Amino acid sequence: MLPRPLRVTICSLAILLVAFANVGRGQESRFEKMFDGTFEGWEGDTRKTWRIEDGMIVAGSMENAAPQNEFLTTNKKYSDFDLRLKFKTTGTEKINCGIQFRSERLRPRIKNEDGTITAGYSSAVVGYQADIGENVHGRLYDEHRRRKFLAPEDEATRNAVEAAIPEDGWQSYRILAVGNRVQLWLNGVQTVDYTETDESVWTKGSIGLQIHGQMIGTVAYKDITIRDLSGKADVSIEDMAWIAGSWKGDGMGGQFEETWNAPMGGEMMGMFKLVSDGEVKFYEIMAIVPEKGSYVLRLKHFSPGLVGWEEKDKSVEFPLLTASSDEVRFDGLTFQKSDEGMSIEVLVGEDDGQSKRIKFKCQRVTNE
Repeated sequence: MLPRPLRVTICSLAILLVAFANVGRGQESRFEKMFDGTFEGWEGDTRKTWRIEDGMIVAGSMENAAPQNEFLTTNKKYSDFDLRLKFKTTGTEKINCGIQFRSERLRPRIKNEDGTITAGYSSAVVGYQADIGENVHGRLYDEHRRRKFLAPEDEATRNAVEAAIPEDGWQSYRILAVGNRVQLWLNGVQTVDYTETDESVWTKGSIGLQIHGQMIGTVAYKDITIRDLSGKADVSIEDMAWIAGSWKGDGMGGQFEETWNAPMGGEMMGMFKLVSDGEVKFYEIMAIVPEKGSYVLRLKHFSPGLVGWEEKDKSVEFPLLTASSDEVRFDGLTFQKSDEGMSIEVLVGEDDGQSKRIKFKCQRVTNE
C-alpha cells in the first residue's frame, strides 16, 4: 500500500502506469475463505467460549468476564500469507482481543497410567499476535514467548487508526507475513513494519482468534480470507526480465510511455513519463533491487525540470510477493501479461482509510 502522504495525489496513480493493470482478474479471486459457517478446520473451546452467530465467529459476554485467554486456531499451518478479516468489539471492561499467526498451541506432556506419554490440550497459544484493544490497538505482540511488543508505536499512527474506524464499528485487519518481514494494517492504516532478527523464531504456524481473560464484552470476527504465499520457489531478477522493453498507453487524462531495461548487475531500472495536452506532467524513475533475501520496487517522482517530489532519501516502496513468467506481484502492485500486451493493477489507499484498485493497459512499442 502506498505511504499515507501520497495516497490521494497523482503520484499514487502514476505508479500504476509502470506497465500493466491486472484487468482480467481481480486480486480477490486469489483469496480463500477460512470460515465456512462451521468450526470445521478450527480448534478451540467451542462448547463454552466460541460460538457461531449470523455467519460470524463470536466469543464473550456482556454480563460475565471471560475466565481466561481463549484461542480458536486453524488446524492448517501457514508460513507466508496475506490475511484479511473484519472484527467488532462491544463491552465495558478490559476490551482486549487479537489475531494469532505463525502460532502453535501448547501441548502439555501427560503421563498415562501405563507409563506412556501423550500430548494434552491447552488453552495457551505461542506466537505472533496482531493486537486489538485500548492502548494496544494495531500493535504486534509476541504471545507466550518473549511476552513483549515487537515494534514501537507512535501517536500519529494511533490517531490515524482511531479516525479511520467505520461508523458501524466493523474494523478491518490485514496481516502480511513474507519471510522474516511482518506488516500490519488496521482500518487501512499501516501500524507495523517489523523484520524478525531472531532465527530461532519459527516462520510457520496456525492462524488464531483470541478473546482475552477478564474481558467483559463480546468480539465478533467475519469475512476471514487468506491468500497463501507459501511454497513459492526462490525468485531471481531473471524471473522479472519479461517486463523489459518500451510500452505506451492512455490513462490519467493523457498518454504515458514506460521503459524497463533488461536485468544488469542483479537489478532492473525503469523510467516513466506522462503527457497531457502536449505537456509533460511528471516523470518517474524506478528500480527493482534486492532486499532482505527478496526484492523491492522503489519509485521516485519528478516534476518537469526534474524537481523531486519525495525527500532526498525517501522513495515509494513495493515489496515483492511472487514472480513468474507471466506475472510479477508486489505488495499493492501487480504486473501481468495479457493478450493485448501488458497490464497493471495497483491498490491505492485514501484518506478515509478505505482502498480501491486502479487498472491500466499498455502496449509494447515496436521499432518498424
